[in-house]
Amino acid sequence: MRPGTSSGDLIYVTGPAQTYVISYADGTLLQTLPNTAFGICSDNAGNVFIPNEHVWEYAHGQTTPMGRGLLCAFNFPFDASRCAIGYVESHDRFLGSFTFQFFQYRDKAGQLRAHPYRPGIAVKHMDSKRALKGLTGAIDPDKLDQIPQGGLKPKKGYVFRGRMLDLRTLAFALTDRSLSLEAACELFGVEHGKQQVEQHGIVTPE
Repeated sequence: MRPGTSSGDLIYVTGPAQTYVISYADGTLLQTLPNTAFGICSDNAGNVFIPNEHVWEYAHGQTTPMGRGLLCAFNFPFDASRCAIGYVESHDRFLGSFTFQFFQYRDKAGQLRAHPYRPGIAVKHMDSKRALKGLTGAIDPDKLDQIPQGGLKPKKGYVFRGRMLDLRTLAFALTDRSLSLEAACELFGVEHGKQQVEQHGIVTPE
């Protein structure tokens, strides 16, 4: 074994139809990942990235993609409110703020209610430019969502808070200016920036 390695280190080897996970210590085949790869890289936490038509992220040694994409919006709280179907008061770490709800179901009486098996997005404003954001907990979450970032196994009580980026806050941090979406697109040379429209969507009774 080379210096700097440990018995828990793994090797990822690409094949014609699969990627093989092999123990570095003894060469034992531990798992197979059902995809080919154009290449493989990893981060400091040991998570592995396998690109082909998409980029798949695996927790070190796991066979299920993590699937934790980055959710971006410009003025995130406002955009989230436009998509939400309702809101409630937040609890725990977001106490004193509100949670947007995006999923609902119809109960036995035919009434629409917030879906307890789906998360909402809690928003807690810090000032006019910044806000804390995160997914809320849900009943019976997927096991994959209970694996902490960089971890290998589900952890009871763990809540995946999401990966969210407010581009308005990012633009302010980079320029020290409060920019509109149109102004930010112009400043950063966005090819297809905010479009001007004569009429927005119309909500009909149907």
